[in-house]
Amino acid sequence: MIHSSIAYEKTTGGQLKLNGNIETDKLKIGITDSLFSNNDIHFKTLTCALTDIHSVIPGTYQDIQIKKLDIDQKGTLKATSLKIIPQYDKFEMGQKIGHQTDVVDATISGITITRLDIIKCLQQKIIAEQIWIKESNFYIFRDRRLPRISAYKPLPVAFLKSISIHIRVHHFKVSKSTLLFEQFP
Repeated sequence: MIHSSIAYEKTTGGQLKLNGNIETDKLKIGITDSLFSNNDIHFKTLTCALTDIHSVIPGTYQDIQIKKLDIDQKGTLKATSLKIIPQYDKFEMGQKIGHQTDVVDATISGITITRLDIIKCLQQKIIAEQIWIKESNFYIFRDRRLPRISAYKPLPVAFLKSISIHIRVHHFKVSKSTLLFEQFP
């Protein structure tokens, strides 16, 4: 096991920074034109203990922070202290974007995913026994003084179908959480 610090940045503004350890057994990587195609990476087991994960979501002016993320040999993923943080004040955000937008400030105490298929995650598929989202607090703000973009907005089911990640899970559990939505004026 090797301790490392990783930083990755795209030209589109997305970036990822983290510290920690990753261990694999019987790792095989096939180099092809497109990284992470269905047959590029194979391993028997993967474990990791990552800390201080920070990612910028391109085009949203939002950051994601995860204090700790562990994956064990049984495929149990545990993430603690997840935060979605705006890069600007709730009023500045709308001014920066130039129209009405939802500014999200959220804290999730933890997420546990059991029997997660790690190989499938590399193929943008989440296949697991259970996902448990622990106590959460979401604050969403919208400044209605700004112009509103009138565009088609899908209903929740249509939105879920449009997500590029395939999700198949037997049990989905959400602990007691709060959601506060504020509009001004």
